[in-house]
Amino acid sequence: MKTKIIYLLLLFLPLVVLSQEITIKGKVYDKETNETLPGVSILVKGTKVGTYTDFDGNFELKTSKDKILVFSFIGMKTMELKVTEVPMVVYLQTDLNQLDEVVVSVGYFDVNKKDLSGSISQIKAKDLEKVRTNTVEQLIQGQVAGVVVTNSGEPGGGIAISIRGTNSMLGGTQPLYVVDGVPLDPMTDAEGNGGSGQSQNSLSFINPNDIEKIEVLKDAAATAVYGARGANGVILITTKSGATEGGKDAITITVDNFITNVSNEIGVMNGPQFEEFMNQRAINQFYINATNPLRAGGPFDGTQALNTTNFPELANFSIPFPTTTGIDNNWQKLTYRQAISNNYNLSYRSV
Repeated sequence: MKTKIIYLLLLFLPLVVLSQEITIKGKVYDKETNETLPGVSILVKGTKVGTYTDFDGNFELKTSKDKILVFSFIGMKTMELKVTEVPMVVYLQTDLNQLDEVVVSVGYFDVNKKDLSGSISQIKAKDLEKVRTNTVEQLIQGQVAGVVVTNSGEPGGGIAISIRGTNSMLGGTQPLYVVDGVPLDPMTDAEGNGGSGQSQNSLSFINPNDIEKIEVLKDAAATAVYGARGANGVILITTKSGATEGGKDAITITVDNFITNVSNEIGVMNGPQFEEFMNQRAINQFYINATNPLRAGGPFDGTQALNTTNFPELANFSIPFPTTTGIDNNWQKLTYRQAISNNYNLSYRSV
């Protein structure tokens, strides 16, 4: 009987080991440009378990070794790879069949993306709809490889977008913004990141729901059309427009509901700890003054009695909190609360 039990345990042990989950880590690159790809969808084949690559193209996923991962990205060929324990390095290839259907605005004209020789990235409306936000710069953030978006943190404050790193030490790093063919001055946005809060975001007048597509010109294609103004790259924003005569009427209603909570509170002292800290601070400051070699009457060396005769400054010395105040408020909990916000957008146009 014992032999049979041992035999059954040995029989099912490999199945238990194989079914154990392991953490898979890796990085996804564009095979042509060798740049990392953020936002790549990674799905365990046959399941709903998946994740996305972060801004640097890294991903982490828990699954078993016998599973297959499916990598998919807009404009790239879908790739299936078997799970490995070592860090996975994945290179996705451009799908020319998808590029035949992609039309990109290059300055003052449109071309098929397959005919482009420069580095241009496009974000379509269906991709923009996945990112629910009230600002244009957050639509771009994490959507295009090599584009870094930062803001001053002030509502409506200036933003800074750098394409492929810093291109100038003194001339600024802001790209040129072109909205429906009209260039906007980017320098006012760059000034807004100094923390002064004086400049305003020049893209704040655009409703993200009205954007049809966003294109980012990264290389010489930008300077060929816009000259020196496009040296740091160009961001083309095309808004939605009505169709020609004979189009169908379309009414679009967008409702966004947000519930916001403080994700991480700052670690601070409570009331009694603050009182103790302030008392010790006063004592430490007195000790520093008393042991100063330049002190009139000589410094304290541990042999003198601590009285007003040897140290007249003791007459006016006192600690801030000789007795506890009993106040212990967590101001973060009292100040912050759950924020519930709603955003309604109604649009009508001919398509």
